[in-house]
Amino acid sequence: MTPFKIPVSTLVRQLQLLLSQLNDADFTTVNPLLSGATLGQHFRHVIELFSVLSHGYASGIINYDERARNGLIETNRTYAYECLSQIEEMLFFPNKPLCLVMNDLEPDGQPLLLETNFFRELGYNLEHAVHHMAIIKMALLNHPNVVMAPEFGVANSTLKYRNACVQ
Repeated sequence: MTPFKIPVSTLVRQLQLLLSQLNDADFTTVNPLLSGATLGQHFRHVIELFSVLSHGYASGIINYDERARNGLIETNRTYAYECLSQIEEMLFFPNKPLCLVMNDLEPDGQPLLLETNFFRELGYNLEHAVHHMAIIKMALLNHPNVVMAPEFGVANSTLKYRNACVQ
């Protein structure tokens, strides 16, 4: 079991709870607070990065730049919910070395290859998802039918810091 099981499971449940409170229009309507994006597009982005890590685990090669960009995730809340459930399956993968491919970063246009590992990339995905959740939260602050936990979209380190300040 990974050291990220609890925070990733919590993140998945928070996103699923939010999905259950949204209607199709909330999910797919362009939102000016999201720079012309939709909530569904932010969900898709988060889900796809986790999916790239899960699918690249077997080959040992991770390339977030070449993800599929599945439009069904951003337009179908039920499908997005199911995709979130699949993220938890990878939480039982053991750590192992991986190669992260970053396209077009070298001056000659060749991809940059970086040594990494599964736990490092899972941690990256966790923090990246929290960042997108903070953006989603800002877009929904005045939405009358949505209730989010105060820790939704807040990094674990920030929560620990806030708790320390209170004491």
